[in-house]
Amino acid sequence: MNSVLTLATQGQWVPVSPTCQSECGITKRIHVRKTPPTGLNREHLQRASSALDARGQAIICLARELGVRSKEASLLDAVSALNEAVKTGEVTIERGTKGGRSRRFTVSSDRHLTALQQAADVQGSSRAVMPPEEDWKSWRETGLRHIRETLKKFGIRGIHELRSAYACERYEQLTGFRAPVLGGNAPRDVDQRARQQISAELGHSRIDITNAYLGGQR
Repeated sequence: MNSVLTLATQGQWVPVSPTCQSECGITKRIHVRKTPPTGLNREHLQRASSALDARGQAIICLARELGVRSKEASLLDAVSALNEAVKTGEVTIERGTKGGRSRRFTVSSDRHLTALQQAADVQGSSRAVMPPEEDWKSWRETGLRHIRETLKKFGIRGIHELRSAYACERYEQLTGFRAPVLGGNAPRDVDQRARQQISAELGHSRIDITNAYLGGQR
């Protein structure tokens, strides 16, 4: 836009920054969760899961129990991840991550191992959880879209809601308080430490991102 208007005004245009909302009169977007994640209730999730095939069940289970993105769950080599979890107590998340940044996930409960085992069973001899005959683009537009639509039919707005549910549950484990969006009121230092940990587990580099999962910081 700056280049076109500079030419159109013969150099009289004053460039504006695409990241500066005040120059453009754009209201700053605030990503702070105000309502509890719709994926928090495991009974609702189980009903949605029952309407999916084994692959869909594995994808949403990974998202809910490990907090991974839909792309990360789809591209995960669950067989290798399960072996790694059993041997080291950790899982390396590297395919489908934002910015290509790999991270380590600590396996600390039976739910984590169950999710990995379920995904490994679906994967079989393939290289990833998603169907071997699909690439990411086609899977995103077919199978993954069906999973999202099915979740919505059961009152769960999407796979991202399962990540938020994971974050809220993890927050309570780390702090002993419910997440702010659920009415919790942890001391600020406790809140900040938990957010730092959860931010890393979700594959984010900024603590303020947790506002979209947990609600506003103190």
